[in-house]
Parts: sequence; C-alpha cells; structure tokens
Amino acid sequence: MPPDVLTITPRDYLAQIPRYLDAIGYRLAHLQGKVGRDEEQVHIFHDLLQRLDKIDAHTATTETEVLALRFAVEELRVAVFAEPLGAKPLGGARGKVSRKRLDNEFAVLERDLGLI
Repeated sequence: MPPDVLTITPRDYLAQIPRYLDAIGYRLAHLQGKVGRDEEQVHIFHDLLQRLDKIDAHTATTETEVLALRFAVEELRVAVFAEPLGAKPLGGARGKVSRKRLDNEFAVLERDLGLI
C-alpha cells in the first residue's frame, strides 16, 4: 500500500480499505501448501494491472473509468484470495465480479481506445 493511500483513495472507496486488509490477512493465513495456485493467480492480476496501466496512460480515459476498473480488480482479488470473507460483516467481494466479466470490461474500453 502506498504511504499516501488515505489521500489518493477516493472517499467512496476509503471504507473498503479495512476489508481489503482483512482479505490480505486471510490470504496470508491460508497460503500454506497453495503457493503454486497463488502464483498462478498473481500472474493473472499482474496481467490485469498491466492492461490497466495502458488504459490509464491513454489520454482519452477519465479518472472515473480507471478508478472503477482498479477497484473492480481489487474486488476480484477479494473474491479469488479471500472468498470466505463473504460471511463476515464487511462481506467478501462487492457486487458481481469475475475474471470473465472484468476481461470483458477491459476489452470494451481497450477497443474504444484503439489499444487492441
């Protein structure tokens, strides 16, 4: 997490930070014996974030579009790495989030920007 996370995170998303931290704790606590699977998932997120960086670098994108995608990626992380958190008061992933749905959202924006 960047040191200025509280100043750069939009107000609407600040309330989600404790849930994201809980998800990180869950992931670390349950990693034993699943390092290979975890590494595969990390590569998927690395690819998504590279795509997001290309979208963010494009002058035709708005901050709102980029933030929505960025936090959709974070919601997918919660769903993938800390799925059982859905039973806790803070909940697991918010809304409907899946790799396929996110890939589609990225692809639409990438096409509109002429990136693919």
